[in-house]
Amino acid sequence: MMVPTLIMVPRAEGPTSNARVIDHTGQSSTIPSEGNDNSPLMALAVKELESLRNRGVDVHFPKACWAVVKQLPGNKTCLDCGTGFPEWACVSFGGLLCLHCSGRHRGLGVRTSFVKSMHMDHWSHSQILQMLEGGNRQLSCFFLRHSLHDTNTRYLTKATAFYRHHLSQHVHTLVNTIGPYQGREASRRLGKSKKKPVKTTTNQELHRTQISQQKSISCSNAMSTNE
Repeated sequence: MMVPTLIMVPRAEGPTSNARVIDHTGQSSTIPSEGNDNSPLMALAVKELESLRNRGVDVHFPKACWAVVKQLPGNKTCLDCGTGFPEWACVSFGGLLCLHCSGRHRGLGVRTSFVKSMHMDHWSHSQILQMLEGGNRQLSCFFLRHSLHDTNTRYLTKATAFYRHHLSQHVHTLVNTIGPYQGREASRRLGKSKKKPVKTTTNQELHRTQISQQKSISCSNAMSTNE
């Protein structure tokens, strides 16, 4: 059976738009294009990702995955300047940019911000996941928490380097520890489960510590008496 082809209808004015799916028989149906984990659109995106994972080659950004990325909070406007309908990506941070801002990011160097076109460039499986797990609002909130308002310098800070590294490691974990992509909510549950548990002190360990402290006190008292 052929994989359904996804065609986006014109953008709606509301918070969501629709996607028209045409199957191999020519039959079409319209589905809501919310990017939640259980939506029909996400199911199509998962099929695209699994096909890419199995082939192991770089491809143009899959259409259903792109539709999901566009629905992520903040992704309707450029991350840096707010221009509408951005179609360039700073892959390192999982964000969308306009053409003008993408040029500025290229000037930062690929080690700081790796830029790709959403339509002209080829993408790997992990790079697509990076965009699905990123998002402009997520990064903007990070900038706000760290008072990183200057678009010319914030990508060169240690805080932003931490964000870039954390996102990359998060995607690496997804690629190597799960099967088919299950959406952002599932991947965040996975991330929480991978965190090291907080070490608790047992009664036995507490008892040994108390004995050690008592010995130290006794030793100090004995030394004081001898003096």
